[in-house]
Amino acid sequence: MIRGDQFKLIGNIRPPCIPDYNEFDTSLLYLLIRNLCPIPKPTQGWGSKPCTMDMSIGDDIERLRYFRNSFVHGKFTGMPDNELRIILSNLKHVMVRIHTFTGECSRYNYVEELSKIDILQFGREDRDMYEKAILINGPEQVFCGETAQFNAEVEQREISNWSVTWHKKTGDITTNINTRDEKFNGSTDRRLFIHSVCKDDEAEYQAVISNGDNSYMSNVIYLRAIGEQPYFDNWNITTDTDGLTIHCSYGVPEGSPSIFEVKWTKNGETVDLNNKIIVVGRSSNDGSRLNDSDLTISSLTLEDKGKYSCTVTNAVGSVSRDVTLGVPRAEISTDSEVMFGLKTTITSAVLSCPTPDEVEWQNSNDGKTFRRIDISEPHYYGSSLSPDSPLLVIPYTTFDDMLHYRLLLWNKIGEQCSNTLYLNVTGCPPNIMTNHQTCLKRRTVKLFCEVFPYDPENVFWSINGKEIDNSKSKVKYSEVTIKDPSLTIFNVNEDAAGSYQVTASNAEGSTQSDVIVLAKPQIDFERTEHTDGSLVFMASIDSIPSAYLAQWKVKGKDDETYTPVKGSTEEYKGTSNSLPRPVLVLKQRELLENKCFLIEVDNFVGKSVKEILWKESKEGGKESDSRDRGKNILQREAAAKKMLTAEEEKIMDEAKYITLSRPPTAHLFSKGAQNQKEVLPSIVRAEVSKSVGLIHIDGKAKGTGFRVGEKYIVTCEHVIKDAKVTDHIIWIGRVSIEFGRISNSTNRDLSRIFSIISMAYVDKEHDFVVLELGTHDSGVPFPPALTCFGQVCWPDVHLVGHPNCMQMMEDSVIPFWLPEHNNIVIPYIDKLSSWSKIFFPGDNDHYEELRYLKPRKIMFHTTFNHGSSGSPGVMISEEKPCVVLMVRGGVPVCVYENTYPSHTPWVLDNQKVEYGYAMWDIYEKMKNSAQLNVQNLATEIFKIWMKSNDQTQPNRK
Repeated sequence: MIRGDQFKLIGNIRPPCIPDYNEFDTSLLYLLIRNLCPIPKPTQGWGSKPCTMDMSIGDDIERLRYFRNSFVHGKFTGMPDNELRIILSNLKHVMVRIHTFTGECSRYNYVEELSKIDILQFGREDRDMYEKAILINGPEQVFCGETAQFNAEVEQREISNWSVTWHKKTGDITTNINTRDEKFNGSTDRRLFIHSVCKDDEAEYQAVISNGDNSYMSNVIYLRAIGEQPYFDNWNITTDTDGLTIHCSYGVPEGSPSIFEVKWTKNGETVDLNNKIIVVGRSSNDGSRLNDSDLTISSLTLEDKGKYSCTVTNAVGSVSRDVTLGVPRAEISTDSEVMFGLKTTITSAVLSCPTPDEVEWQNSNDGKTFRRIDISEPHYYGSSLSPDSPLLVIPYTTFDDMLHYRLLLWNKIGEQCSNTLYLNVTGCPPNIMTNHQTCLKRRTVKLFCEVFPYDPENVFWSINGKEIDNSKSKVKYSEVTIKDPSLTIFNVNEDAAGSYQVTASNAEGSTQSDVIVLAKPQIDFERTEHTDGSLVFMASIDSIPSAYLAQWKVKGKDDETYTPVKGSTEEYKGTSNSLPRPVLVLKQRELLENKCFLIEVDNFVGKSVKEILWKESKEGGKESDSRDRGKNILQREAAAKKMLTAEEEKIMDEAKYITLSRPPTAHLFSKGAQNQKEVLPSIVRAEVSKSVGLIHIDGKAKGTGFRVGEKYIVTCEHVIKDAKVTDHIIWIGRVSIEFGRISNSTNRDLSRIFSIISMAYVDKEHDFVVLELGTHDSGVPFPPALTCFGQVCWPDVHLVGHPNCMQMMEDSVIPFWLPEHNNIVIPYIDKLSSWSKIFFPGDNDHYEELRYLKPRKIMFHTTFNHGSSGSPGVMISEEKPCVVLMVRGGVPVCVYENTYPSHTPWVLDNQKVEYGYAMWDIYEKMKNSAQLNVQNLATEIFKIWMKSNDQTQPNRK
């Protein structure tokens, strides 16, 4: 233990300051070396005299300490020469070993200094100079509770009759000891007794001899009180039917004084032991030096509340532990703002001893009369009545939850309520989801609109920025209401053309939907050249309302009039006018040199005509004249470029129109028709669609899933995140899947809706989850499962899912992945990255994640968007659908999440890259799992693996 005067030397020193070690006494140096220096522990232990053969650096430190104490506290100052030489020789060996250990750190040659001492001559004058007139001897350390004795011896006969007094020095304070005090009972001027030594007696002791005019001081002995206070090893509270026991286990460290008192108090007063309160003490029999003292209170009542303490005392001092018994207390709170449609959690901080027997959540309309909450109801799913940490969870908060809440707790002493918390449920601006559907028979277009999470206060549609007045346009438009905000346009013709947008508002704000443009059809061409020299032109048509007629036409170079192409003739065999993708087949290239070809496409708004240009027929690829897209597209691109400098515009154009060393397309992730296989036969497409469904949470459409195994579906983990209790537990009753949603009818066929009852497997790395289906109440069997899987390869993958969370759709894509297609993909991503850093705020690379090799991303361009996560991507293998990937999402993420609303409208389609995860990668991870049940699940789901046909992949490096 560091003394007060020693602490002053080191307590206020802060780096980089260095203390003056010359001011440190031997005891302080020894204490610092023992506790701070990285040296081996002495063979016999610290504080023990080393044996002759003990030669470690720690042993030598103890030798120096023992040598110093022997001389400083010895009775005599004289010593025979031969004994001195032995001591000096031993000290020289010690110094040699220490110098070897410290190396260059030692600034003094102590061996040389000892040699100088060996040849010094001491005479009487020298002896008189150093010899003390009075010497004291006694112990340097005594166990607490014992008696320390110091004896004084006067060395000079001529002063032997002088008076002797005893002094005690603590730090800088020196006091005369009154030997008549009980503490020093039996002391004389030549002998000092210190009874019941304790920590307060630690100090320097010295004797002073004086005759009034002159005085001499003796040597100093520093007394250390050895021993520690008791300690508590265990302290806990248990309860029984109506009582309580405080269990206390205590002990003392080895070498410390024994405990002589154990005392129990209540609120500072000694406990009144009676039939109700008893104390039982026990001594250990296992040699652990531990003892027990248990206080038991039977039949607890409110009168028993208070602070109970146990104090254990030995000669060193006392230690106490206490506990306050009383009625429970609790503070309830919410961590965040309470909003409509979101999850609300009310947490509690409970302080109670004894532990509450039970707790109860309550609510009230007026904050005065409270009623019990039944947390078993689905509305409070996830709540808890755990006495230690009760929890009230409202998974889907509504305005009906705007109530006063509190927690009632009770234990064996009494009951008490927590603070009252009022849930102020606030709304948010409306969220809007739109889609469209054309009815050719009725010549109508329905613009579907869903406003969530709750009905708006006002909703209206506008055309070209002007609000539609339903009261004046009932013949042309359907009525729009808060409950049904969708708009139907009747008898659609050229007068219906324009930009339609819905606006919904509530008390929190107003939101506008995406613009839906009714216009003439937009037409693009995709060209493929076959090995037999024939040319195929596929028309890609973008049309709202849907196109109802397409016609290929041809004329000679010198003719005035176009005539329909006859697909039945040999030169045009295979030509089709069927929507949605009419195909023109030219068996001979020379036909392009001698004739002109065009396609006419009609919708209810009008007719679009597009010719096959000679330049296009030579270069191939996808030709898209933006002028055919109408004024809105031109304005959009012009507005985007106004935001850029000339250099930035160049980067944007390069990223947009990059040319690649592969069969030509408009851009990298286009669904070009190069080397394209035939489209899935209708029978195969129908087979896939039977296994695909729309996932709902609390009745709200969230994404896509598809059937696998005996009783499972798979989807993306993020699709069902709002319905998860933990990473591996899902809320029963909140999630369902609707199969066979092939139209946007608001009437849902209940026989096609199945509930989700559990989560069988989660792979966060691949955003993949396996969910177990519950049996249908009416006994309807599960839809068929997709059982055939394969590795992704080039060129075509067909997606089936629910984009926009609407009716089932299909799209075809060309896949790319790293590192297989580094030479193609990386340059394209680099261009897009440069553009994104300029276009979006923050100078961030919004395409960086596409470069990550793990997990492997299968990249493509698709018209699928929100709601398509979890869609299967299938290829044709042996005339069967073979699942190769699952759609995950797209980048830039800020576009899909609409982080920058003012920028999102100007991002072009070819600046968005979608991706999914390969089923093979997911399967490999499951099969390599250390869990047998996961391996078995993989075997059940991935029943058949087809060999991949990878012959038409692009050039690789």
